[in-house]
Amino acid sequence: MPNVARRFFLSVAAALALPQTLPAADWPMLGRESMHNAVSPEKNPPIDFQFAVPDDNGQPKHPARGITWSAELGTRTVMSPVVSDGLVWIGTNPIRPDDDKIPSKEWDGGILLCFRESDGKPLWRQRTPRLRTAWPQDFPMSALGSVPFIEGNRLWFMNNRNEVICLDISRLKTDNVTPTEVWKYDTIKELNVFPHLPLMQGGAAASVVGYQDKLYVVTHNGVDESHINIPSPKAPSLICLEKATGKLVWKDNSPGKNILHVQISSPLVCEVNGRPQVIVGQGDGWLRSFDPKTGQLLWKCDLNAKNTTYDLGGTGDRNYIVAAPVLYENRVYIATGTDVERGMGPGALYCIDPTKDGDVSRELEDG
Repeated sequence: MPNVARRFFLSVAAALALPQTLPAADWPMLGRESMHNAVSPEKNPPIDFQFAVPDDNGQPKHPARGITWSAELGTRTVMSPVVSDGLVWIGTNPIRPDDDKIPSKEWDGGILLCFRESDGKPLWRQRTPRLRTAWPQDFPMSALGSVPFIEGNRLWFMNNRNEVICLDISRLKTDNVTPTEVWKYDTIKELNVFPHLPLMQGGAAASVVGYQDKLYVVTHNGVDESHINIPSPKAPSLICLEKATGKLVWKDNSPGKNILHVQISSPLVCEVNGRPQVIVGQGDGWLRSFDPKTGQLLWKCDLNAKNTTYDLGGTGDRNYIVAAPVLYENRVYIATGTDVERGMGPGALYCIDPTKDGDVSRELEDG
């Protein structure tokens, strides 16, 4: 299937004798909702379909069956799509220069694409040029890896330059008019963040999430190309911005100098027994919960035993957190892991009671 990695298939129609389903419900953020419990409410999913498979000469070997439409993406795509108000959004990398006037050294960048949900017609694309700094920050041909978050006529995401962007997409819905940038917040410039995005994961990044009038963003602060040194240990790992203006509300740098490698776990926003929380897996192997309004720490949980050690080659037994936490029936579920290019270190799955306070780790520090 040589071309499957470059194709995006959506709205797979029920085929043959299968009943036609209603249009799928919107999926406007990572995991469909802020709790990340990505279970579709749809019934009767299509189960009989086939992607088009070309032969060695590029001719159809097996035709597509039960596919409503397909659209070409770049050579690397690491994020899931979001669907809202008849539009489909997805991040990727370039297929080829989209403008002959752009020099070949400059056309590479993260790409955000928008398609019409009904027929897959391309409506808009935006290219964000590379940072061209240290390679862990924005390496060539990586994808745009932050899943957009959409509410009404606003779309927020973090681009490959570690800038949080707010777009007004209202006129793209009605008149096919290019979205306008409402505000931009540069975490590198404003907060001295040194982002580290995993090479083998192709640009995978944390996704922003909102609650009421606030936005919560993981900054990706991590190690440099040595994979050991942390250039900005005082820079925040989690920030809160105003949705409307991009103004910084609060910041937290709890992992500090204890970041092991990367920080790409997306935040979870939830209310448990009436208490709102922002819960995030961090680069020191701790899961932490914060008050969404003030940033005050509510509880924390060390997801590693106290006698474990981190080893860059994957032979150690201490890990950080890559996956996003999930809430289900007032319990938080989270797994530890590692960047795939750094080895195969052991991981663990945890279930945590988020109604507690303070240190809720299985082992508590002496004293």
